[in-house]
Amino acid sequence: MTAQEQKTFTDLFDEIFRVAEAVDASGTSKSGETVVDAHNAPSFSSDFYERIRKTPRTPKWGEDLHEELDKKKEEMDLCRTDQELLDWALVEVFAAARKYEEEARELGTQTKSKRNVTLQPLWYSHVVALLMRTFRDKYQNPHTALAIFNHTKTASIASCAFGCSTDAYNELIQTYWSCFRDANAALNAFREMHVNGVTMDSKTGRLLDTIRRDVGAEKLWSDEEVSSIVTRLDAIRRDAEGLTVASKKYKGRNKWDQWKNQALRDDPTDKWGFNNWDNGSEARST
Repeated sequence: MTAQEQKTFTDLFDEIFRVAEAVDASGTSKSGETVVDAHNAPSFSSDFYERIRKTPRTPKWGEDLHEELDKKKEEMDLCRTDQELLDWALVEVFAAARKYEEEARELGTQTKSKRNVTLQPLWYSHVVALLMRTFRDKYQNPHTALAIFNHTKTASIASCAFGCSTDAYNELIQTYWSCFRDANAALNAFREMHVNGVTMDSKTGRLLDTIRRDVGAEKLWSDEEVSSIVTRLDAIRRDAEGLTVASKKYKGRNKWDQWKNQALRDDPTDKWGFNNWDNGSEARST
């Protein structure tokens, strides 16, 4: 995605949020019903509201993660177009996550407990990745998939830390490669994962292998460019494998292996020595 495209999508998200906030501030009638100006109303279809109202809108604190994810997936399935899904995501994912963060920060200032407060819902990273995959594969809309990641990354520090997970980065790389054949963007995403400390999993490795294979097979780049891309991919793999091996060595060391790292020292109190069996027997008898 170019800088201009990113700016366009960012402006689009900001405008939708601005309209929503304006409605919240001034769009309530005396009877308590929300009144929305037809020119500023989001482009939901009439039956879309009916379908969404049948499912819970706001996740409860402490609710089981699997139940929350199931509810979000059901609501996503009720969206019939990519525009409906985008409108739903802005309200039920990003606005909900922002409200969750605000409440979590307020709770953190009020409580005296030293227990860490999670600043984003547990379902957030999973739903972000699912949104990206759905826009790309189901609706053939890779630009919006990229915009979802970009918005997650720039919404707040907490949103970036919790939302830009391994799954989200995998979807980002998949989109860059399968939809645009943008090797440089995919490489930058790999490197960004490493710099930000985002763990690479088996799917990330498969994506890296796929790009490496395709770059060599497809005649889209010069030999010099192919060599540069392959070199960078190999460097990324070495860095990732180095971190994995170091982590496993640190976590996997147990008491049965500790003796391997201990220096062997002579005990001055014993009388054992090379070819000195008599002294050893005397020491044993005493």
